[in-house]
Amino acid sequence: MILVTAAAGNVGKEVVRALLARGVRVRAADRSPARLRQLFGEAVEPVLLDFENPATFAPAVAGCEGMFLLRPPPIADVKPTLNVLIDAARAAGVGTTVFLSVAGAEKNPLVPHHAVEQKLMSGPRDWTILRPGFFAQNFEGAYRQDILEDGRVFVPAGKGLVTFVDVRDLATVAANAFLDPRTHRGHAYTLTGPEAISFEEAADMLSEEIGRPVRYEEASLIGYARHLLARGMPRGQIVVQTILHAGLRLGQAATVDPTLAALIGKPRTLARYFRDHAALFQTPDRRPAMPHRTNAAAEIVESHEGFQADLADATCAAHHLVLDPSSDDAPAQAKEVAAFIRNEALPHMEYEEAILFPRAQTRGVPRVCLEALRDEHDILRRLAEHIDGEQIGDGPINDEQVLLLLEFVRQFDEHAQREEAVLSLFSGDVAAAE
Repeated sequence: MILVTAAAGNVGKEVVRALLARGVRVRAADRSPARLRQLFGEAVEPVLLDFENPATFAPAVAGCEGMFLLRPPPIADVKPTLNVLIDAARAAGVGTTVFLSVAGAEKNPLVPHHAVEQKLMSGPRDWTILRPGFFAQNFEGAYRQDILEDGRVFVPAGKGLVTFVDVRDLATVAANAFLDPRTHRGHAYTLTGPEAISFEEAADMLSEEIGRPVRYEEASLIGYARHLLARGMPRGQIVVQTILHAGLRLGQAATVDPTLAALIGKPRTLARYFRDHAALFQTPDRRPAMPHRTNAAAEIVESHEGFQADLADATCAAHHLVLDPSSDDAPAQAKEVAAFIRNEALPHMEYEEAILFPRAQTRGVPRVCLEALRDEHDILRRLAEHIDGEQIGDGPINDEQVLLLLEFVRQFDEHAQREEAVLSLFSGDVAAAE
């Protein structure tokens, strides 16, 4: 059992999904257990956890082998909150804590994450620290209101470059840390996206994706703080957010770190994030008409749409391998396809079986259809196990390995199309299935 704190937030939600996709039992923690039931249904064990109420700590950590810990933005003083929870977890026998810190926290005592890192490191090596750069998901969080209301991204970043990282990739790293704790305990990973871009370039990228102009407007530090205060943000959170953005001017987030790619394969780009979440940035008059969907049905659609680009990339790489398996690029292409199978295809199937299939059945999708899809999952898993045993990409590629990769991608692509047709019944789009 893994405890995931702040499980209803952008990061926590993805960590829950990544763990469920790997068959791990999850206790999801939040100040509102009812909200967790709405998000995850019966797939998780919801529990009350209030960082400002230490009485909720012991029941939350009891019986857990691991804890994913993150600092909610309103929590500025971590010593009576997160650090006390760490003590409670260790006292309860929690063997692994994965802490979501920020890049550079080890050298910056001004950010609250620094004190949490020091707390973890002062005890046993039962921790893994993730130090991501700026999240791509900041656009749907901290920046979205300005984008929708003013058509601008307003931050004090100057002309600094940023290696935006997708929280879905962080969730994969976190899940791996719990599943293979011996490999990851005692390590602190700096995690960035695969490219460094400016906020001006990001605004142009978003503009192109959503079909309306979004500009980057450089803020002064004082102007930004006043802007956040007018938005109603707590003063402690304003200080932290301003400090983090000010560091971008000094190039603190401009370096692409290879660690994430080494851990999971090919990280998602900011363009991929915008493509997957374009609807979040459309003003009401420009959003395309969509049939009504329940929350669960929307999750199904997002689940399918979210990995289509990766599936296309993997298919392209597999076809290149068939055409020229002896090329210099062949090992890297093979490794890319194998990483897609391990980090995208298999978790996608597990996630649907754990969360979406049960909901689909209660809403009228015939049992026989879902059983047929599960049977296809079993076939694909056996093929994936064969591929994994080949250790593809670690050396020259032979013809059999190329055919294995191509066969998986072909079967998975066909399966995904059949799955989408069946699950469209769930979203009410019966015509598409017919």
